[in-house]
Amino acid sequence: MKNLNSSNLDSTHAQFEQEAASIKSIIYDMINGGNEDMAKQILEQYTMLNSVDPEITVIKDILYPAGISDETEDKVIPDEYKILNNIETIFILSGLITRRTGYIDSVLRKIKLIEDKWNYKPLLLTCIHNIDQRQALTWLQTAGDDRLKMNAGTRVINVFDYFQKSYADGLASIAVYAPVSDGTLYVKTTENTYDVFDGDICIRKEYYTGYAGCLRMVRYFQKDKREKDLVYDDWGYLNYIRRYDSDDDSKFHIDYYTTDGILCIKAFFMFTDEGAMPDKYIVYDQTETIIRECEGSAELAAFYISKTITDNKFFMLVVEDGLMSKAVTMIENGKKNTAKCAVVHSIFQNDAYNPKSGPQMYYKYLCENHKKFDSIIMLTQSAKKDFQEIYGKMSNIFVIPHPYPYEIGKPDIDKNDRKNAVIIARLDPLKQINLAVDIFSLVVKKVPDAKLEIYGHGPEKKRLEEQIKKLKLENNVFLRGYTDAPLSIFNNAVLSVFTSAAEGFGLTLVESICNGCPAFAFDIKYGPSEIIDDSKTGYLIPRFDREEYAKKIIDFYKDEQLRKVMGENCYKETPRFSTETFLNNWYNMTLNLYEKYKSSE
Repeated sequence: MKNLNSSNLDSTHAQFEQEAASIKSIIYDMINGGNEDMAKQILEQYTMLNSVDPEITVIKDILYPAGISDETEDKVIPDEYKILNNIETIFILSGLITRRTGYIDSVLRKIKLIEDKWNYKPLLLTCIHNIDQRQALTWLQTAGDDRLKMNAGTRVINVFDYFQKSYADGLASIAVYAPVSDGTLYVKTTENTYDVFDGDICIRKEYYTGYAGCLRMVRYFQKDKREKDLVYDDWGYLNYIRRYDSDDDSKFHIDYYTTDGILCIKAFFMFTDEGAMPDKYIVYDQTETIIRECEGSAELAAFYISKTITDNKFFMLVVEDGLMSKAVTMIENGKKNTAKCAVVHSIFQNDAYNPKSGPQMYYKYLCENHKKFDSIIMLTQSAKKDFQEIYGKMSNIFVIPHPYPYEIGKPDIDKNDRKNAVIIARLDPLKQINLAVDIFSLVVKKVPDAKLEIYGHGPEKKRLEEQIKKLKLENNVFLRGYTDAPLSIFNNAVLSVFTSAAEGFGLTLVESICNGCPAFAFDIKYGPSEIIDDSKTGYLIPRFDREEYAKKIIDFYKDEQLRKVMGENCYKETPRFSTETFLNNWYNMTLNLYEKYKSSE
């Protein structure tokens, strides 16, 4: 076994033990605070790296008094779905981040519904290296409405975790960082950063971030240029080394290591005006012998999937991220027991209104290679129609809209005294929130007490603040910031506003209608026309016609009976978006793919 650096091993182990004690203290705090699900999640991550810690037995006895196996013993798949026992479903994303986005949210909701309703455990596979994925999981499992939180027991693995942890043999060396002599000078530059000087020369920077405030990165310099960065995970293990080009320290490659200090992946990048993009990965075995060269992240993900597919089950591979579409089509030819599926979450053409505009970069591979997929899942019938008109008729397209992920109860529709409209969206140019502000500048001329509350964050915030001030709408239009409680907002609002230039679906429209809040939207491709029943549950306004949009809102505000009838109509429409409708559609597609596989055996 090769160790990167065996010097100062005692102090390194002492550092790890101190950090491990902090982690265990946090687990105890969560147990004492009643957050046992989160304690179990952190315990699972910790024991992956340190299964020999005797205190783990004590913690397990507290969290699992009846034994771990008893915890899930009674959670069996219902008889009507027992065919799922023969199927392994893998949802594939580039990565997870510590904020909610529309398509990631929809994937997590889908997984949560499948887990809760069927007692079935799909796997969520992330493909881009992210040393903070565990923090992202913690956030997704604890932030916001309980019904939106990711289950603590959801199966999640990162491709790099597989190679870095599964390839590890033990704990021979847990770090390579060795402090220099006491003669060096430490200068604190920020709350968590120190510059380390040897005389007048800064020889390295130390960054103390990450979980439990432990050492996260050490950056070394050579002749005033960056030489290398040693980056550590939350447990004190070296995770990777970023090695800079000696002639140009804006360029680099990255070496990824197992927890016992063995090189497992070497990543090379191409550098463009948009930044560094992973270009090639070299994968090593436990003896640091090359076993595979992969061109890009998709091929690396395909290599992982090929290694883990077994013959005893049918594997349904569901790409939820257009950039990873190529991964499932690169599975080794011998893996016949797979169905290759892709979900189209957004507009697939550069211009949804111009069939000749070519495929959008995000879905380019999928569009040009659609015959390689066993299933393509669209969110709307109109998107399916356009796709087939451009790329040809095909029998493998399923239309499965996103569900409303809550139990549907009768909403509050007695809102006749209210004049508050709401928007819940990213403050992004594509959402065109600036048009909503323009529209309300027309509305308030006829309805002076009209209010528009905008919930979200994004790059357009400053521009919107300036626009509101310029139009003197400070008493009518408000930027409320991010919210993780959309249901109460829609339930308290009299209408919702949607001004996007284009949408794959528009889940906020579903949330609005299911909470008795009529939705107003431009008649764009694709979602609004299939979610809003025009003049019954809201209005579809000709594209970008601000005057007509304002007129519809003004008339709605002035007609008390119309507001009540539309609110009741919204409630009547909710079965279309129910979780039962979604799960039936998803199960029927799964069964269709499984039966095709069985008939071909």
